[in-house]
Amino acid sequence: MNAPGMRGLCGMGALFVGLWATEAKADVPMRLTHQGRLFDAAGQPVTGTINVEFNLYDDPTAGMPVWTENHAIAFEEGFYSVRLGDDVSLAGLFASTQLYLGVTVGADPEMTPRASVNSVPYAFTASDAIGDIHPTSVSIGATTVINDQGEWVGDPSGLIGPAGPQGPSGPQGPAGPSGMATATAPLSINGSDVSINTSGCNTGDVLRFNGSGWGCQKPQFECHPIGTSFSGAQATVNCQPNELAVSCGYTATTGQMSTMTPGAGMGGGCLCQRQNHVDGTVAICNAVCCTFF
Repeated sequence: MNAPGMRGLCGMGALFVGLWATEAKADVPMRLTHQGRLFDAAGQPVTGTINVEFNLYDDPTAGMPVWTENHAIAFEEGFYSVRLGDDVSLAGLFASTQLYLGVTVGADPEMTPRASVNSVPYAFTASDAIGDIHPTSVSIGATTVINDQGEWVGDPSGLIGPAGPQGPSGPQGPAGPSGMATATAPLSINGSDVSINTSGCNTGDVLRFNGSGWGCQKPQFECHPIGTSFSGAQATVNCQPNELAVSCGYTATTGQMSTMTPGAGMGGGCLCQRQNHVDGTVAICNAVCCTFF
């Protein structure tokens, strides 16, 4: 490098160092150590403290600097060493673009030519990770594929592989509830004749279809009372179409009940008739309606 007032720099070097980085997963120390020897126009090594400006460019000859830092350097027999990046961060500058270092000593113009910033040997491994990595996330281009929780958030295509071999059988589960008792061939049809085999049935059982066959089962039902008031000689209270009236009742302040007749079949009810009643007095006709299932 040469400038009008100074003869030049000798043995200049530029490299990354990280002496205090004690483990691989620590943050990369963004510092650039620059060393060299400066001679004056008479060819004598420079001694004393001089202000030196360092600039990084993305072009070897033209353009504006992408980074600038100033240092007051104490020269000894022309020798000096300075660490760049202490005052102005170098983060993000060396991602992909080739950079060039320009040096301006004192009031002299910037020395030429600019020096390219090259990798030190160990920095070559940064292009291909060969051990454990400890990123906060992983992106390809502008797309995050692994987030900061370590979860895959990229394209799911191809993530599901082929089915693996079948694993061993698990333990037997608990026994399920008992099903309904079934008769042996409970129904047989011969023309218009239908016969029922009651083998396996108990007194009071009903014949039910369980979706695949017929069998005997204890009847189940739910019942509820209903009632209607009347002031005349009779009234009828009816159950729903899917219910059966199993009992009837009568409540009155005057008169005497003559009949309480449950209706026949599903949807039946009770007919209440009273004698010696007094018109205008209120009586209640009651029924108990049951649903069987």
